[in-house]
Amino acid sequence: MLRTREAIPRALLRQGLQRGRASLRLRPRRLRRHLRVLRPPRTQGLRLGGAARPNFTGNWKLVKIDGDMDAFMKELGLGWMIRKAASTMNYGVGKSFNNIEHTGDTIKVENINPGGGEHVQKFRIDGTEQDDVLPREKTAVKLVATWEEVGGAPALAVRVRRVDDPSKGMPRSKRYLNGASMVVELTSPSGIVTHRTFEKS
Repeated sequence: MLRTREAIPRALLRQGLQRGRASLRLRPRRLRRHLRVLRPPRTQGLRLGGAARPNFTGNWKLVKIDGDMDAFMKELGLGWMIRKAASTMNYGVGKSFNNIEHTGDTIKVENINPGGGEHVQKFRIDGTEQDDVLPREKTAVKLVATWEEVGGAPALAVRVRRVDDPSKGMPRSKRYLNGASMVVELTSPSGIVTHRTFEKS
């Protein structure tokens, strides 16, 4: 039976649609892979106040200290002997390191200090409360990490509270890039501010 001129395009259209549906049938594993490619990172490349959020990945060496470190440590309850030893070692300048892996909303910071002291933190930058431990006291704390601004530049802000005594004040930190350097700003509960400047080693 001959097809009419109108039936021919309709038949071709149906055939094309069937082929199109077949081409869209992806196996679940392949579909997930395609979605991962299309899904953008949650944190990296996003902007805060017009500036791109930084990536802190790298091996960083402490090169400079600013602020009254003795008063800062005293407020945290550290005794004279510990403060004197820290001062003698220039508070770790040239001897302390931060080795950082930063991907998306997850960051891992390995703190290496003079005398073999090491402490590893891994947390999400998403504003949720997460478990952590104070390295010296081995005391459980809750940590909250968010993005804030310092002088118009995005900074990783971390706030901590003790689980055993939430009323006891804890220092706050802000980590940001200043040119090729990384700066860690620490503020004591009373407002004493110190800055630790790192450069890639």
